[in-house]
Amino acid sequence: MHNPSTAKVRVLLADDHQMFREALCHLLQSQPDMHVVGQTGDGMQVLDLARKTDPQIVCMDISMPGMDGAEVTRMLRAALPHETLSYLGDTARVPYGTKSAEVVRRYASNCARFLLGQGAKLLVIACNTASAYAMESLRAELAVPVVGVIEPGAALAAAASPRAAMEQPVPQSGADLFYFTKEQADLANKIFGFRSEARGYTFDADVPADIQSQMRSDLAFVAGLLGSGATKLHHQIFGPVGGAAYSKFFETRVSAIGMNGCGNGNAVACVIPFWNPSKMWLTKNYIKFSHPQVSRMMVVYHEARHTESRNGNWPHASCPRPFRDAQGRDMKSIWTGALLAGEPACDETPFGSYGSSTIMLKNIAKFCTNCTDKVKMDAALYADDQLGRIIDADARRQMQDDLGR
Repeated sequence: MHNPSTAKVRVLLADDHQMFREALCHLLQSQPDMHVVGQTGDGMQVLDLARKTDPQIVCMDISMPGMDGAEVTRMLRAALPHETLSYLGDTARVPYGTKSAEVVRRYASNCARFLLGQGAKLLVIACNTASAYAMESLRAELAVPVVGVIEPGAALAAAASPRAAMEQPVPQSGADLFYFTKEQADLANKIFGFRSEARGYTFDADVPADIQSQMRSDLAFVAGLLGSGATKLHHQIFGPVGGAAYSKFFETRVSAIGMNGCGNGNAVACVIPFWNPSKMWLTKNYIKFSHPQVSRMMVVYHEARHTESRNGNWPHASCPRPFRDAQGRDMKSIWTGALLAGEPACDETPFGSYGSSTIMLKNIAKFCTNCTDKVKMDAALYADDQLGRIIDADARRQMQDDLGR
């Protein structure tokens, strides 16, 4: 029997999907309070392993050779009466893949709350759709560890081969962006190392001519800006307000520009560190949405910040739930109108992607000497939207003080 005073939770894994099982094992073993005591892909072996290892938690697939998960669970109850086992398969509402992100998150939350009511100490989401749509919102919502199938799969593949990592699915948020986790950024740094400064950028051959033309025009617009000053935070991140500083910032971070769906139909651009940490990906939405030029540059410089591997690529924080503005209205994306509550679409620092793009636009609105009134007005409007995504009170106060409120 295990010593009840030990700090680590003893976990037994049973799943015939070897890559998922080994990836999950790798992820759990990296947690300071978890210890995998055994694993198997055969239902017949689960009972014997459980008797030998005396786990506190058994993570088990419903369908395995030899004996399925449901039958093993029944037998485990008889063999280990001192343990509490909870098993949930949402067969009444499958398939999840055809449902919206909002519905999947609601279903996942329902299931998680049920399992927590059964005393669960760890949740494993063995569903690609639920992992993609609900992982971040569940982690923000729940007080227990939550593990999915996308991150461990990507981690194991990347550990084996950088090429295999590029074949992993791109995580999606239900709002307007691709997202990556701190763990994925750390993994990318292990694969690629801390990248050196880029020396200009190139377009992939598959980037359509109209998108290339628009981005070149947008970057030329920023390169032509002139300024008469800058706030302290702007100096720390970009230098003085002006095209020379902005061009240097972009060209020393982004080495290539390609086309990608970026995990969501609403996305405009993204950086995917575990594919290529210095490459920016654009979607067709770059020229589809009707937004002013300065707002497209807000997106581009936001993404350029995500290439900074020495800063962990500045992963986002999850927005709170509920997430409302000072007037009590639900916070929404200024680009798409998507609700942001529970999404990985916020920051807790002035120096992340949302913070830096806010500071850039606010400084353009205040210090640009050759901008039209319309450009300054647009810059201030979109900056206020970005500032709303800074959820740490101290970080917001620091930014407001820097900008002179």
